[in-house]
Amino acid sequence: MLGFVLAVTPICLTPGASFTLVTQRVATGRRRDGLAVAAGTASGLCVHATLAAVGLCAVVMRSAEAFMMVKLIGALY
Repeated sequence: MLGFVLAVTPICLTPGASFTLVTQRVATGRRRDGLAVAAGTASGLCVHATLAAVGLCAVVMRSAEAFMMVKLIGALY
């Protein structure tokens, strides 16, 4: 467990595209937009974690059609 935590910590602490977008929105004086981006990112992470927990990720990795469906659903979302 300690090895996993040590490996994942730098990844978690590195700012990504979502952090940059939230920072941009808040810096331009649109705090509400920043909160919306943060909420959208958090909900997306929760959906991904839930789907991973039920094994959808394994199915998607084996099926090009399933992967395309997930991409389309994500685009609509």
